[in-house]
Amino acid sequence: MTIKSGLVHLTLPAAAILAFALAAPLPASAQMDSGQPPISAEDLSETQLESFAAAATRVSEITEQLQMQAQGVENEEELMQLQEQANMQMLQAVEDEGLTVDEYNTIFQVAQVDPELNARLVEMMER
Repeated sequence: MTIKSGLVHLTLPAAAILAFALAAPLPASAQMDSGQPPISAEDLSETQLESFAAAATRVSEITEQLQMQAQGVENEEELMQLQEQANMQMLQAVEDEGLTVDEYNTIFQVAQVDPELNARLVEMMER
């Protein structure tokens, strides 16, 4: 997978995770009223960033696979089944990297407002 430019390519994996994460109610502490991330880049460890990059890469691959599979789908029920299967795979990919969906989404949100962090994550994803 080639990451061409920063946040644009981080958006796809995060959006995919957000799509299934929003299906389940979040605890009140995970909800953000201001739209600003509750932490800053300085609060994130190198391990968390590496885990995010690995998970985001895998989530992106799952999303691409879903898009290819969805092209041959003829009914909405089958498409929903494919999406549910992909969501479970994305959740597993995030958890396999030692993150929760909330942590993954928080790191993404921090990267949206911190260009340096975004560039760093993109670089990690390109390795």
